[in-house]
Amino acid sequence: MVAAVSEMHRFPGGMVRFLTNCLIAASSAALVVVSQSALGTTNQLTTELTSPKKLRVTALLQAITTLHKTEQDGRSSSGRIVLAPSYQLSPDYRATLTGSLIQNLDQEQKTQFSNTKISVSRQPLQLTQDTAVILSAGGRLPTNEDDRRDNTFNGSLQFEPQAFTEWSARGFRFTTIYALSAVKNFHTYDRNNLARANMSYSVTPYVGFETYILKNVVLTLDGDMTLARTYQDSPRTLFSFGQSLTFEQKGWSATIGHTNAADAFTYNGTDSNVRLFDDNTSAVYGQLRVAY
Repeated sequence: MVAAVSEMHRFPGGMVRFLTNCLIAASSAALVVVSQSALGTTNQLTTELTSPKKLRVTALLQAITTLHKTEQDGRSSSGRIVLAPSYQLSPDYRATLTGSLIQNLDQEQKTQFSNTKISVSRQPLQLTQDTAVILSAGGRLPTNEDDRRDNTFNGSLQFEPQAFTEWSARGFRFTTIYALSAVKNFHTYDRNNLARANMSYSVTPYVGFETYILKNVVLTLDGDMTLARTYQDSPRTLFSFGQSLTFEQKGWSATIGHTNAADAFTYNGTDSNVRLFDDNTSAVYGQLRVAY
């Protein structure tokens, strides 16, 4: 994807999808961009967020590869194991700690640990019979060695309100998810070791749609646009689109999907680069999710 842009991995998924969040959130550890449905479907996430259990653990096993193959490096592929334990602070609030181990599968074969996300989320606030809001805030700790060394990343703060509404059309039930992620990064220097600008802050509006096409199979279509600024106040705009199918059962799910994410403009800065599929930037992924 893009150098000097933090946390380029995106995850596949449902409502609370900002697990490793926004293309500019907090770690240059990732290789391949993945859409946002990794945390699970809306049904799974709301069930777990409202669970009376004090301690819950979500684990993800994910494999990702680009479609584009270069003569020098082949396809850019990686595997990732994500652990996200959460603890119920009160009947209305739950704290979550999220970290991931990333194994690059290209020639370098490098193993990395992501930056660690800490967040506190409130149970859904029901606005109407079909519409609810979830408020979440937190930050990232600089636990990725490359991000600390190369980008002098010291951490970030995040605010992530989300809303979802259910509706029907032609006999199908749909869920529309709206989310906004605001991120403020902190770096020792405003440029990285390659003299490229670090990102000071970003705002990412997100929209997703879910529907059960079969009893236990969820189709998810989503997209977002990241509006970022460097410390020199230069703009940076990125986009991502995702499509996924999730087979869900109580306590676990399996997902396959496609995602395309890149700069929203071409190198001349004016022509649009936004597209659902691109031979050079599209990636496919598979994922197994277990929640206890």
